[in-house]
Amino acid sequence: MPPPYRINLTAFETIPAVENVFPDGRSRTEVESICCCENNLYIGTNDGLIMLYRLEATRTPMGKMNHQSILKYSKQLVQKKPVQQLAVVPSQPKLLALVDGFLYLMSSNKLELHDSGQKIKNILSFCLNESKTDFSHATEIVTVSARRKALQVYALNEDRFLSRKDISVPDQVVTMARDANSVCVAFGSIKETSSGISVSSNGRYAIVNIEGGNILEICPYDTTRPLLKRTGQGEFLVNTGQLGIQVSSTGESLNRPPVEWQYQQNPPVAMAYKFPFILIWIDSKRLIEVYNVIDQRCVQTIPFENGKCLGHFDLKVYYAVSKAVFLLSMVPLERQVDELLKKNLIEEALLIAKTKFALDVGRDEYASERFLHFVKQRAGFMYFGHNDFSKAENLLIEGEVDPREVIVLFDGLLPSNSKFQSNAATSHLHNIPSVKVLEGAGQISLKEAKKFLIQFLRDIRSTRLATGRKEEIDTALVKLLAETRSSAYLIELITARDKRVSLDECVEALEKNSCFYVLGLLYSYSHEPDKALLVWTRICDGELEDPDFEGLNYVISFLKSFPEKDLVFKYVPWALNKNEALAVTIFTDRPKAEYMDDIFTPEAVLECLKMYSTALMLYLQHLVFVHKSENEDHHTELACLYLDNVLKFKARMSDEFRKARSTLRMFLETSNLYRPPVVLGKIKDTNLQMECAVVYGKMDEHEKALNILAGKLYDTKEAEHYCTVNSKGRSREQRQKLYQCLLAAYLQPSVSYRVDTTEIEPALELLNAHGADFDMVEVLRLLPHDFPVAVIKQFFMHSLRSTVNTSRISRIQHNLARGENLQVSYSFYSERKGPIIINEQTTCLVCNLPFSDAAFVRYPNGIVTHMKCSKNKTICPVTGKWFGANAN
Repeated sequence: MPPPYRINLTAFETIPAVENVFPDGRSRTEVESICCCENNLYIGTNDGLIMLYRLEATRTPMGKMNHQSILKYSKQLVQKKPVQQLAVVPSQPKLLALVDGFLYLMSSNKLELHDSGQKIKNILSFCLNESKTDFSHATEIVTVSARRKALQVYALNEDRFLSRKDISVPDQVVTMARDANSVCVAFGSIKETSSGISVSSNGRYAIVNIEGGNILEICPYDTTRPLLKRTGQGEFLVNTGQLGIQVSSTGESLNRPPVEWQYQQNPPVAMAYKFPFILIWIDSKRLIEVYNVIDQRCVQTIPFENGKCLGHFDLKVYYAVSKAVFLLSMVPLERQVDELLKKNLIEEALLIAKTKFALDVGRDEYASERFLHFVKQRAGFMYFGHNDFSKAENLLIEGEVDPREVIVLFDGLLPSNSKFQSNAATSHLHNIPSVKVLEGAGQISLKEAKKFLIQFLRDIRSTRLATGRKEEIDTALVKLLAETRSSAYLIELITARDKRVSLDECVEALEKNSCFYVLGLLYSYSHEPDKALLVWTRICDGELEDPDFEGLNYVISFLKSFPEKDLVFKYVPWALNKNEALAVTIFTDRPKAEYMDDIFTPEAVLECLKMYSTALMLYLQHLVFVHKSENEDHHTELACLYLDNVLKFKARMSDEFRKARSTLRMFLETSNLYRPPVVLGKIKDTNLQMECAVVYGKMDEHEKALNILAGKLYDTKEAEHYCTVNSKGRSREQRQKLYQCLLAAYLQPSVSYRVDTTEIEPALELLNAHGADFDMVEVLRLLPHDFPVAVIKQFFMHSLRSTVNTSRISRIQHNLARGENLQVSYSFYSERKGPIIINEQTTCLVCNLPFSDAAFVRYPNGIVTHMKCSKNKTICPVTGKWFGANAN
């Protein structure tokens, strides 16, 4: 039973080269050795006969390769001795023949021995330089002596062997092969027995350098038939007994896995190499095995009854039996791939296809690449049919498949306007009728197949595979994502800038699968925002359902960023009816620049919001506090809205009421841009006395304001707070007038303060706390005649101290000003007291002309000019220095 790693592949076809080597009927004569050069086949026999056949390749009417052979010459070299080895010297018409230890030189065209009759004796084996690039050693021959541990190098000169050098080696060389200056040898012990020469099973391979004589050991072998072959430039293949190993001429491994022989107990007796295959002859099994060096598998077994020899000559592999010679023609790799795929050996087929691509580098690379892509596509579809979608996707992408070939397998995914026609059947790409057929046969899962297609299309939609097919890819992808409710991927696709879809078919698919949020996105990104908003508002209104939709917030966010006025104002009332506070952000969260253009002007927005008090108030707050509007209308309307907001509360002690009233009062106090008469007209008939007082204050009617605070509300704390707020930034006289109004309010009869009670304390506290802000004379005028002076002693002390302090400060300032004036006057005098000399040599520094009269101008920096040359008395016309407005 063959090992499990073996596959059945027709890698080589057997073609008869010479079906009957001995037409004269020699019964005892058998083929012993062969070699081939171009169309000439040389055959050596077991009785010393050498034959030359001319081969002519022909094809049968069925296209099958055939060979016609013609015997051209024959030569009986010796009697009853086998021809052990034949080789043709490529650069010369010479044939080398090894017979009974003698190496003969013959003409390769007529098999004639040269006149010199020269031959080399005691030869065990020989080799030629197989390098195709080393022409300097093309005619050199390396021989192995049967009696010496040495390699003998000969140069072939016309009809003579010229000894070039001998290279001593540590052991007997059993076999060898040469590439340029490197000879790969097998060292071992040779014994002559009755049945012939035998080799010990313990030996080693080495590399011998012809020029330097260096020997580099490679590896040991454990076989009685050591074999080695040159496989390429600087590369050799050696048989260790159980493995075939490829090494370089430097002795290093080529990083290629070794090939393990199937029948390790039956060593091969011959070996040939035709990339990517190794052929070994196992005589005990009467067969030839073919191994692929890429995956190390045995791919073919060829019967070999009565085998005599196996060899690789002139890029062709031949083998011989007793009476015939056959050519092993390598089946074209395309046919091998097709055969493997038909046997469902996908990975093996891919390896062969990759091998062909590597072989064709530098030749017809385009055709080879197309073939590799086609094989990958076929393999991808095969894996698809086997439900192995991961491998299928990778191979289809690597093979650069037309994605529509995959899409068409799924019913209804290609858009109706697609003109694509699959050629899978005619090109033998695959035989899959449709995904539904495969699912019905139980071969694949439809759900997993759709997941595969989604991933496949997502991966290739931005690559060159999508060029010219974008609409079909994206449309199919939208349909699939909608059906599988893959919302995140669907949104990513719909919002992509490079998408191209069939709008009508995508709309139908999204509606069918209730993907209404994405449907709105599709309309939006297809420049139909009105339809998008219509869909989204229907979801918010409950007419449609979509759990992926964010609701009102998303619609508001969309309207915030939308620049077209008409559409925004069309949907703002709908949003306001849903949530005024949220809807107003459509305008407040826009960039500031948009408020200044002709689209979303404050006037247009205010007109839109006028029926919605909450939204209107929030928008006015935005104008006033964020955009710092100084428009009186905005401030006045906001104040009135604050007032209306306070008045709507019936529960006067609720937290909302207190908060609204605090907001109103703060705005009335801090804003200086609203129209107080308008606000007062609305507030004076309410019981908001404190706020009314604030408005009176804005009108500078402080007496009315303080009468309310102190006279009606009896709120001394608020009254004094009022004075503090309204005195900020005012002059001393204005502050005194304000506080005197408050004092008068405290002392007026309506307050019912009596001198002999404790109710006079607010007036006393005011006088004692703000004594500096009162005019003592006015205070005495306001106080009743029977008012006890002792109780305001502290006020008098503070007031007198403040008055004296103010007087002293005034005198100090006066004296300082006088001193400064004196200093300036002295400086001015010092400048003017010196003489100014004008004579005939003196010239004007502006026009450089002499002075003709006594009138002139002298600047503080000493510059003297004509009167007419002095344009500005405060600026020097020469230096440009400015002397101040008081320069004289």
